[in-house]
Amino acid sequence: MLVPPPEPARRRNPQGFQPKIYIILPVYNRKALVECFLDCLNEQTFRNFTVIVVDDGSTDSTAEMIGKKFPNVHVLRGDGNLWWTGAINVGIRFAMLNAAADDAILIINDDLEIGSDYLESLYRTWQSTPNTLIGSVIVDVNDPDRIFRGGERVNRWTAKGQHLNTGKRLSQFSDDYHVDVSLLTGQGILIPVRVFRDIGLYDEKHFQQCGDTELPARAKNRGYRLIVSYRAVVKANT
Repeated sequence: MLVPPPEPARRRNPQGFQPKIYIILPVYNRKALVECFLDCLNEQTFRNFTVIVVDDGSTDSTAEMIGKKFPNVHVLRGDGNLWWTGAINVGIRFAMLNAAADDAILIINDDLEIGSDYLESLYRTWQSTPNTLIGSVIVDVNDPDRIFRGGERVNRWTAKGQHLNTGKRLSQFSDDYHVDVSLLTGQGILIPVRVFRDIGLYDEKHFQQCGDTELPARAKNRGYRLIVSYRAVVKANT
C-alpha cells in the first residue's frame, strides 16, 4: 500500500482553537461519484477539514483524477482486499497519526450529495453535544425535503426496529432538531477521536462489509450517545 506522508503536526493554540474534522471516504471504481462528492466538499463553509480517500484498487483512474483535480486530498491505495470496513480503518489509522483528542472523524460514502453548510452543521451539533456520535438525516436527492431515513430505534427486548419520521417533510423540523437512536450507519457519521481511542476501530475481522453499525452500538454500550441531527443533511438516490 502506498501511503503519502502525514500532515505536519499541529501546535495547539488554547485561544480560539477550532477542532478539525478528518473525512474518510472509501472508494472503488466510481470516479464520477467521487469527483461530484469532492466538488461538494470544496464548497463547504466550514474549512478546517482534511480529506482522506481510501481507494481499494480502482481501475478507472480514480486516484489519478483526484491527484490532478484535488491535490490537497490524501489518497491511500489498497489492493482490492480491504472491503468497506478495512478501508475505513486504513483511513482512521492515517488520520490518527496527527489527530488531536478534540478532533473528530467523519465517515461518509461517495454516492451522496451534501450542501455547502453540511460540515458547518455537523460541527455546531458536535460542539453542543459532547461525547456523542452524530449521524446525518438522509433525504431523497430528487425531493430533498422528504426524509428517507430519519433515524432508527430498536427495542432491546423484542429486537423490533422503529424507523423515525420516514416520508415526513424535513421542513417540519427546526434547524436544531435531533433524535436519539439505537444505531448509526456510515452514510455520514461524525465520531469524536476520543471514541476510537477509547473503544478501538471498526471490527474488520468479523464484518468486512456492513460493519458500520457495530461500532456505534459498541460506543453506545460504553456510554456514548447516538443521535441523528436534522440539520446535517445528506442526499441519496432512494
